[in-house]
Amino acid sequence: MRFLVVAGEASGDRHGARILRAIRALRPDARFWGVGGEAMEGEGLEKLHDVSALSVMGFVEVVPQLARIVGILRDLARWAERERPDAAILLDAPDFNLRLARELGHLGIPVFYAIAPMAWAWRESRVRPLRHVEALLCIYPFEEAWFGRRGVPARFVGNPLLDDPVLADLPPREVCRSALGLPAAGPILALLPGSRRAEIRGVLPPMLEAARLLFAHDPSLHFVLPVAGDHVAGEIASLVREAPVPVRLLRGETTRLLRAADAAIVCSGTATLQAALALCPQVVAYRAHPVSFFLARRLVRLSHACIVNILLGKTAVPELLQEALVPEALARAVLPLLEGAPARAAMLREYRVLRDELAGPGFGERAAAEILARLDVSGPARKATVSHAG
Repeated sequence: MRFLVVAGEASGDRHGARILRAIRALRPDARFWGVGGEAMEGEGLEKLHDVSALSVMGFVEVVPQLARIVGILRDLARWAERERPDAAILLDAPDFNLRLARELGHLGIPVFYAIAPMAWAWRESRVRPLRHVEALLCIYPFEEAWFGRRGVPARFVGNPLLDDPVLADLPPREVCRSALGLPAAGPILALLPGSRRAEIRGVLPPMLEAARLLFAHDPSLHFVLPVAGDHVAGEIASLVREAPVPVRLLRGETTRLLRAADAAIVCSGTATLQAALALCPQVVAYRAHPVSFFLARRLVRLSHACIVNILLGKTAVPELLQEALVPEALARAVLPLLEGAPARAAMLREYRVLRDELAGPGFGERAAAEILARLDVSGPARKATVSHAG
């Protein structure tokens, strides 16, 4: 079987790798081409473009990259028309992938869309093209019914974060510290500034200045930052070299670090859910281009930016966004989480509620089974239709 697979960012690359691995376990003859990074490449993806080429976020930030992104879209459509894969697996990145799904639909190529766009939060118009996909593979339980009521063939397949053995099993903190070579004693604060350059430039400087304030309060505090990938390593290293406190950099190992740390400052995004599932108390930070943030605020129908708060329906995790993201406020929000105040215990209780609501490990296997089952059922009929049309 031949698949076109497209991920738009580092998290999609990791989640896509789990699906590819599970498909190959069921169909060893499967081959994959598309857009991805190291994780999917490790599972056999033959890259047509690197995932970093699509890793752009925001209204204003995307404008300078628009011509290049449109060029990639056309290139993938031409490849699909020429090579005729059996199906496409598109992961997240709705601004790009929904357009690609439309192009693939014109070619009669079945599309499996994994990780639903947040149409329930904003831009409900995104539902329309999803009605024509083979299946929408959802990662939050409520999405199956929400999209189903709007005519989308949706299926909840579990949350891919729980496929991480650290999040599934929650090893003791001391075990994770030892595995990472971190000090056994002393508090550790994890710094997660995001995986995009624009996020890092907006979030990491106030994180580092907040670290200085916290270090002045407690000189035993250790600061550790996991680097998401090579495409941002230089940016992060440059900022950390100028930091007012020592910060240890790790290559990846985000979930193990979150389990090892006493608390974290996390850029709004998937990593906030990782921290919650790791039972790591956190403060969420985010700063976008002012115009992008203004437009998002006008369009989004939600009262929270952090997915943890969205899923829980309350402000369980402090959010410091835009002008509120100042070092002093960050330090004040983090300190109770490091010192064992009641806020820490309350946050951990909410985290455990969230873990119970999400399916356990097996996202990749469930997604692969859904994809292959639908292809086996509809494949012969589709081939006959295409043959007749030709």
